Amino acid sequence: MGFSACIRFVLLVALFALSKAFISQPRPPTTVSRINTRYSGTPLNVAPWRKSRSEISKFSMSAAAAEGLQQLAQNNEMETLVIGMFGGGTVGGGVYEICQKKKALFESLGANIRIKTICVRSLDKPRDFTVADGTTITTDFNAILDDDEINCVVEVMGGTTAAKDVVYAAIEKGKHVVTANKALLAQYLPELQARLKARPLLKFGYEAAVCGGIPIIHTLQNDYLGDKIRKILGIMNGTTNFMLTKMESEGADYAAVLAEAQALGYAEADPTADVEGHDVQAKIALVAKLAFGVGVPVEAIPCKGISAIQSIDFQYAKQMGATIKLAGVADASREGQLSVYVSPVVVPRTHPLASARMATNIVEVTSDNMGSTSYVGPGAGRYPTANSVVNDVVRAARGLTGTAFPVDAEVYMLRSRRRLAHLPPPSR
Repeated sequence: MGFSACIRFVLLVALFALSKAFISQPRPPTTVSRINTRYSGTPLNVAPWRKSRSEISKFSMSAAAAEGLQQLAQNNEMETLVIGMFGGGTVGGGVYEICQKKKALFESLGANIRIKTICVRSLDKPRDFTVADGTTITTDFNAILDDDEINCVVEVMGGTTAAKDVVYAAIEKGKHVVTANKALLAQYLPELQARLKARPLLKFGYEAAVCGGIPIIHTLQNDYLGDKIRKILGIMNGTTNFMLTKMESEGADYAAVLAEAQALGYAEADPTADVEGHDVQAKIALVAKLAFGVGVPVEAIPCKGISAIQSIDFQYAKQMGATIKLAGVADASREGQLSVYVSPVVVPRTHPLASARMATNIVEVTSDNMGSTSYVGPGAGRYPTANSVVNDVVRAARGLTGTAFPVDAEVYMLRSRRRLAHLPPPSR
């Protein structure tokens, strides 16, 4: 074994030992967290974002959110959603196909949905779905935004420039919005939230923005309101999980599995957002906002990707009964602190995260009432992502979509030179 290999092995052993020591520490009686007794997800050379409770105002539902819920209860009448969709690519095509195929079922549930207009970048580009009579394809944004009959905008075009203009204009014109755009949400979350608070009756769905086919957004919005979440961690990027699975199972090197991922369509020509963890960085920012009410700036979240991982690292991990995964973590299990980061972690084989292979995603939520609960499913793909978009549309049509961000810590985020987000003490 060469000198550099010895060093890598020693570092991994030390990391695993530190993880076990962390796991074995007793927790305060007020912290019910089964994951803390068995998770060895210590980050590799990453200093997490942390803030103390004294600097975060009390978590509470904002007045505008409460007013919005009350008005929704009073005006819970079924409405016909006339949709204008921005984006006719992979996900957009899936959305259209599902809406056409399930139209009768949706109507039987009181969800009347009609896609009137689809806005695309080019009319000449071939489509892999059939457009029915009554649906128009255009390249003119205003054909949707200025159409008073269209009362819901579905944004699946990607990017943050044009998509931002579309979403903001739709909200301003009083149209419901469903989006799959995690980058847009993470980058402009405070501004977007302010616009939504001014329009409490609008329905805003973004289930498809995190983990594709896993309904984690809806779960966090609705299923933990009577609980207290302590920690969220997950494998939130299918591309990197596919690559790490291949490196482990086949002993392949990083360059080879990246080329395979690109050939299969998992990775883009420029894979930076995936392999350097930026995709997970945006997702964990949204999850932290939902779970803890804290708007953590994406750029303040420490992020380490998988490009430095070598196949030999898996051999060392195997000797310790573990594997390596890229995880997004939002941890408030230590009373008074919130830690958010993205990093490769050493995971014991017995941990649920170790069972997620190939492009599968998994999110584990640890809370006081529920203990540790895992949500597993496809993290991307045409139909898993489109399914999440359509579910948001159906909920909107049935009047079931509640407040987009039900928990609000009402804090202001500032950056220091150390890349930590500092919050001023509460004013009340």
